[in-house]
Amino acid sequence: MPSCTIQKINPKLYLVALAPPLPGFDRFIGVWVYTGPPAFIVDVGPSATSASLLSALENIGVRHLDYILLTHIHIDHAGGIADLAASFPEAR
Repeated sequence: MPSCTIQKINPKLYLVALAPPLPGFDRFIGVWVYTGPPAFIVDVGPSATSASLLSALENIGVRHLDYILLTHIHIDHAGGIADLAASFPEAR
């Protein structure tokens, strides 16, 4: 599973740097997580990093998301949306 780095920006805001399984792309893709309320995530990264993102969310303590926000639908920003939506079916 690709790894990730979690940076706590403030008590409710985190930057999760995802590492896709490609050499040289460490900290190339960032996902913003706000633990709320409301709890939301901005972009989800590619599907190849979904498992590490879900692990990072668990590590942060996210058990519920109100929203999954996408800046645009390129694969590196939204490719993992199906995995995140399945894990957080209550999110809009």
